[in-house]
Amino acid sequence: YFIWLFLFRLFVKPIEALYGQSKEVSKGNLKSRVSINSNDELGELGNTFNNMVQTIEDKITTMEKFTQEVEFELDIAKEVQKSIYPKIADNKYFTTSVFSQSLGKVCGDYYDYFQFDEDNAGMVIADISGHGIPASLITMLSKEAFNNFAYAEKQPSDVLRKVNETITHILLKNEDTNLLLTYMY
Repeated sequence: YFIWLFLFRLFVKPIEALYGQSKEVSKGNLKSRVSINSNDELGELGNTFNNMVQTIEDKITTMEKFTQEVEFELDIAKEVQKSIYPKIADNKYFTTSVFSQSLGKVCGDYYDYFQFDEDNAGMVIADISGHGIPASLITMLSKEAFNNFAYAEKQPSDVLRKVNETITHILLKNEDTNLLLTYMY
């Protein structure tokens, strides 16, 4: 009986403790630790288990902080992107109404309005395929390109050609880019 009790305490009890704590960790309890007070392989296994759980907990904490930072930055990017959309006033030729809603916080949709003189205006509606940060950055690039060429060129075809050259020149630097830009001007 004493030999069985000795073996139980020496081997079975630490293994049961490790098993029980591993079930707790598998349920998401990353505060769970095992206490095996021995200087043999089972004690080492318990320490390794505790170190592993601590590493997982640290990685999750780091990822949560990173996610919060990215969310904060995306909130700022959303406000910046919303600021590029012009307020379009009615004029003697037409009445306007614009509605735009992105799928995510930032998007690849863009519109702009150019009043050249009392009788001439231009409007661009653009859609960049994809969502998220790459599409929103191309949107900002598109706005800049249209602002550079809409007032300088008389013909819409010349404006579109120059905008296309500007944007594709930048996009072609990365061969993995699969973005598609569609404009109506």
